[in-house]
Amino acid sequence: MPHVAKIKRGDPFRSADRREIDSTVRRIAAAGEHFSIAGWREEAGYLLIDLSTWAKARAMQHWIDRSGIAGRPMPALFNGPQMRVSNG
Repeated sequence: MPHVAKIKRGDPFRSADRREIDSTVRRIAAAGEHFSIAGWREEAGYLLIDLSTWAKARAMQHWIDRSGIAGRPMPALFNGPQMRVSNG
């Protein structure tokens, strides 16, 4: 069984939140040994982070739970001008 930390999230992350996740994974994993995996059907709606040891996965899961990153708001929808298509 791989050592996995899970973030339950169906919506996309804001870019600042994604950078925070990536930097935390790099800090905990040390030397970029992590990667995200798709998982199985019962894991749909989760971002899975596979780590090399149980202790690192536990530390990552602790950070996820403590930071509340899963409950942060999704990015704001684009509210600018829309492109128009001409039938010319």
